[in-house]
Amino acid sequence: MPGFATARAYLRQAHVVSTHWDRSFVGTLARMVLSRIRYHRGPREYDTYRFARRPLREWRDYIDPAELLARQTALSPAAFRYLEENKVAFAEHCSRFDLRTVPIIGVIASAASNRSELSGAGVLRSGEELQRLFAPHGAFDGFAKPLGAGQGYGAFAFRVEGPVVTSSHGAESCDAFVQHCANSPYAGDGYLLQPRVRPHPLLMPLMPGPGLGTVRVYTFVDRDGDVAMPLAHLKIPAAGSDTDNVHEGSVQGSLAVPVDMTTGRLGNAVGSTAGQPVVDVVMRHPETNVAFDGFQLPWWAEVRDLVTRGARAFERLPALGWDVAIAEDGPLLMETNWEFGAPDRIYDRGFAVEFRRLFPEVARSG
Repeated sequence: MPGFATARAYLRQAHVVSTHWDRSFVGTLARMVLSRIRYHRGPREYDTYRFARRPLREWRDYIDPAELLARQTALSPAAFRYLEENKVAFAEHCSRFDLRTVPIIGVIASAASNRSELSGAGVLRSGEELQRLFAPHGAFDGFAKPLGAGQGYGAFAFRVEGPVVTSSHGAESCDAFVQHCANSPYAGDGYLLQPRVRPHPLLMPLMPGPGLGTVRVYTFVDRDGDVAMPLAHLKIPAAGSDTDNVHEGSVQGSLAVPVDMTTGRLGNAVGSTAGQPVVDVVMRHPETNVAFDGFQLPWWAEVRDLVTRGARAFERLPALGWDVAIAEDGPLLMETNWEFGAPDRIYDRGFAVEFRRLFPEVARSG
């Protein structure tokens, strides 16, 4: 009964939000309905954008996701999207332009895959091949990603020790691991296997668990090849999570922290936690109690340089959201996204005006 489930979601979210912000339950519920009717944003977005504490006149400052996607689609030629959408193609393009990224150790292709670009990527089709690949490394800590999925969907860390692979799915044989990856609903054409990247030691107070948090940096390349880099934020993994998803609907506890573009210093985080069930400011890390505001990211000048060169190398996709890992030996490009969400909730303001200005400028580059 979809209608009943939707009504229950509105009632539940209205109760949580009105309690946290000390607002009328009936008034909050009415504003949520209005948010859906006028701005196509449901109860989760109402919470995400903190509309409970924002006058109605300011709601229009938040760009409609459908409008944003339409602009991104118009600027991203279908013929070049594979450079972002296929992680093997992404890694090869980065290598061509001497951009630091994580090497691909091998690819587990699905049985139905016949993609030509996988031919030179070390395709593994059996547990025996997987075990033979990792035998020289002894115990190997890796990370598996679907070739075409984004936002952390289906990605997970693993460890290979002889004939056994251990991950969040439990311990299994190499054969079972290969079959799991090949038949995963996220697999598409398969999974790529990479060495696991750990954060810079200075970042461990912000990433004490298994997950690697990355910096999302937005770039826009104009017709002269100049790169605008207006915004960035750090994604903090939730406790126990292998990924740093902060998209709407992601696991509670994933946080996002605005980054000063000039200095690389953090502001306060934004998100929901076990003790704070709505999206709001989070001043200290829930596990380590380290303050976010003023925290200095290492290698910040190098992050800016790497992303700038990346934006020029991928100029056929002129508006991108980059995910950058900061490891002990410097930054690495993990992936990029031509379809990315606006960072409204992180900066607690709408970006409709800025994005409408940036996208037409990029559009003239064609």
